[in-house]
Amino acid sequence: MEFAVQEVPDAEIVGDDGVPLARTVRGSPDTSDPGHPATGPRIVLFRRPLLARADDEDELSELVFDVVVEEFAEILGVEPEIVDPGYGEVLALLAGGTTPQDPPPATGGTHPPRPPLGPLRGPGPLRGRSRCRSRGRGAG
Repeated sequence: MEFAVQEVPDAEIVGDDGVPLARTVRGSPDTSDPGHPATGPRIVLFRRPLLARADDEDELSELVFDVVVEEFAEILGVEPEIVDPGYGEVLALLAGGTTPQDPPPATGGTHPPRPPLGPLRGPGPLRGRSRCRSRGRGAG
């Protein structure tokens, strides 16, 4: 697994859904050509679109975490809640929902609850279940 940061997405991956926040490059399992060795998947984060969506460093940190969780879940072929059981909690608060006052204690592999965030700014409304829905897809 590799991670990379690119300033902005390439023009060919910007679509009708808006500017993507990240994309996944699938990699190549082919080991037959020594000139092009096998590569693992890569998650590419787009710096400027991420910065445009966050009001402060705390929100940026949360957004980057959620984007990485979504992209990693996509690589694994599972829902983001499998990768991070607390994934939807902050998004529910952003959408005006509520969460239990006394959440159950965290068990192995989870992280402490994250504080609620302020409203997002930047291009486009929230789509689907996530702030990260308008991300590009890697070639595959």
